[in-house]
Amino acid sequence: MHTGTQVQAVTWNQSFLIKMQYFLVTTLPLGVLGFAFAVTFFALGVALTPLGIGIPILYFALLGCKRLQELDAQALGRKETRKEEFGYLDEPQTPAEGKRGMKAVLLSLESYLPVAYWILKLPISLVQFVLAVAFPVAGFILLFAPLVYLAAAQWYGFNLFADDLVMDKLLPMASPQERSYVVAGVGLVWFLIGIYLVNRMFRASIWFANAWGK
Repeated sequence: MHTGTQVQAVTWNQSFLIKMQYFLVTTLPLGVLGFAFAVTFFALGVALTPLGIGIPILYFALLGCKRLQELDAQALGRKETRKEEFGYLDEPQTPAEGKRGMKAVLLSLESYLPVAYWILKLPISLVQFVLAVAFPVAGFILLFAPLVYLAAAQWYGFNLFADDLVMDKLLPMASPQERSYVVAGVGLVWFLIGIYLVNRMFRASIWFANAWGK
C-alpha cells in the first residue's frame, strides 16, 4: 500500500489546442511505441526466463512500460507524480537492495499493469487519432471552401463546384459559389461535432490514465 502525498489527478480542463496536439501528435506515436516496447520486451523476457537471462529483460520491460505510462500521463496534463507511486523506479544503489527491488517488481501484480495498459492503449489511440482528423481537422478545412472556390476561379479559372457529381444531385439549382457556402456550413457543423468529440475523448483518456495509474 502506498503512503504519502496524494497524486495530483490528471485534469481535463485543458485548451482545445492542447487537446488536439495530444490527439494528433502524441497519442498515436506514443501508443505505437508503448505497444511495441511492451509486447517485444515482455514476450522476450517471459520466453527467456527459464534460461535466467529473461529475468532482467522482464524487469527492464516492466520499468520501461511504467516510464512510458508516466510520459502519457504528463502529456495529458499530470504535472506531478508521487515518488511513492513509482517507488521501485528509484531503488537504492547497493547491489543487495537492487536485487530486492527487482524481486519486488517481478512479484508484484501492479508492476504488470502498465504492460496491459499499452496493449489496450494502441487501438484506443488509433481511434482517437482518426476521429480527431475526421471531424475537427476536416471540418476546419471545409470552412475555407468559399475562399478556395474564389481563389480557384480567379487565379486558375477553375470553377470548383460546377461539375461536381454529388452537388449536382444534392443542390442542382445552386450556383457553384452557393455550393461552396453549403460546404462551409457542413464544415462548421463537422467542426462543432469535432469539438464535442475531442472533449469527450480527452476526458475518457484522462479517466483511462487515472484508472491504470492507481
